[in-house]
Amino acid sequence: MPVPTNQRHKPNIRSIPSFNKAAKSRKMPHPQDKFLMEQLISNPDIMVAKIVLPTRQFLTKFGGYYGSFFKEIKNSLQSLDGIPNRTFFRSLTGAYFSLMQPEFTEIYLAYDTGYTRINTISLRIRLKKIAGHNSIVETGKIEDFEASINQIVNIDRKVQVFGKLYKS
Repeated sequence: MPVPTNQRHKPNIRSIPSFNKAAKSRKMPHPQDKFLMEQLISNPDIMVAKIVLPTRQFLTKFGGYYGSFFKEIKNSLQSLDGIPNRTFFRSLTGAYFSLMQPEFTEIYLAYDTGYTRINTISLRIRLKKIAGHNSIVETGKIEDFEASINQIVNIDRKVQVFGKLYKS
């Protein structure tokens, strides 16, 4: 017998172990993290964009979901020099690592320039427009951010893998 809609039990998102349904991200066990980091570090084409923004702004603008931030990057119709973000980020492949602290939220976007050559100045401007005027965006090689990313990998956090290269 079907349960009437007003009496259905809504599952508590906290009851789903290691899965945030809204952000579609998962907590990865450490062996996979190490494999992913080895794969990123061994690839000379990997670049990283570090985005730091106030946590309050992240919660307000993106609802606290990293997936919403990434969706804004990939599907946004904002444009720079006549090229919309949807076209600019079309074949972006890589992974992002995130850490939310009380004051600031850090997102490290590791992407493979072997798939798509991306103008770093344009990338910084686009990410700053999406993240907000009081955010900080830095770019560089993976080696420049390796210590910070390893710190995130070794604590309880969210990792989202995207694109063709890093599918498991």
